[in-house]
Amino acid sequence: MTAERQVLAVLDEVYAEGSKAVHEVQAVRFVGTDAALVFSKGAVVPSRGLNEERR
Repeated sequence: MTAERQVLAVLDEVYAEGSKAVHEVQAVRFVGTDAALVFSKGAVVPSRGLNEERR
């Protein structure tokens, strides 16, 4: 496993549990009768930070 993959695995483990995603729709553009493009801003709010001890 490369160093980059190890870092991503640790970040995933720390941030995924209890985290939530927040999205805010900015615009909707209809493209035809059965499709739309949705433009949004989003963020992942971690349940705890990297410096907190695991419980």
